[in-house]
Amino acid sequence: MGAGVIALLLVVLSAAPAPACQVDGLGPVTLDEGLSCAVLRENFRLAKLTVLRRGWATPAQLRKAWEKVPVRVEAKEKVDCGGELSRGCFDGAAGVTLSQDGGSLLHELLHALEWRIYARVTSSGAEGHGGWMERGWMEAGWDYSDAAEPLK
Repeated sequence: MGAGVIALLLVVLSAAPAPACQVDGLGPVTLDEGLSCAVLRENFRLAKLTVLRRGWATPAQLRKAWEKVPVRVEAKEKVDCGGELSRGCFDGAAGVTLSQDGGSLLHELLHALEWRIYARVTSSGAEGHGGWMERGWMEAGWDYSDAAEPLK
């Protein structure tokens, strides 16, 4: 083996894996170093209770909508959502990406609920939130954002 191959192997082997985090009811979770899985679990519990108490979905619908959604939390104030910086975003293929403040988890999971259960394609901006005010989703997201704990 050449020196270049050995150096490459050392870099690959020394790369620290993202901390493991299991949240029952969500798909695979990836947290940047220094972020709290326990806080994410509590924030998810609050998001789930919000949806169930308001009657927006049944437990079975939430399992279908959320249990396979990958969640990535980055140790940043804002995350890149397709070239737009935001506190969080949802993509049908990539799942949910959140910033470290954790306050947009419910909002992004409502996009997943809408996409997977109600078969509505959502996007960012006003056009991606049609009917949200009428259903109370925007207000619930704001209330949740105030109550959610930062992950860092």
